[in-house]
Amino acid sequence: MASTTFNGWLDRVRGRFGNIVFKMRGGSTFIARMPAPSTAAPTPALLAVRERFRLATAYARGALGNPLHREAYRQRAKDTKRPVTALAVGDYLHPRK
Repeated sequence: MASTTFNGWLDRVRGRFGNIVFKMRGGSTFIARMPAPSTAAPTPALLAVRERFRLATAYARGALGNPLHREAYRQRAKDTKRPVTALAVGDYLHPRK
């Protein structure tokens, strides 16, 4: 894979531009073609995963709607440098014991 060093504003570009996608991974910017959506019918396993994520986002929405929970997640997000919603979704998917 070819690599290049960007400078200035291009270092922080993310998202889609036409059929090209700019991605950040480990502090590096990658450019790729826009992935094509799958035309295959979803399998039962994929539908189960989608349902699990639907429930996880519903949990996160509810937890972050409570000011006390939101503040706890905000502090943890600050300490771990992760998005607040990602922490809440992760707690649903992998509950701590």
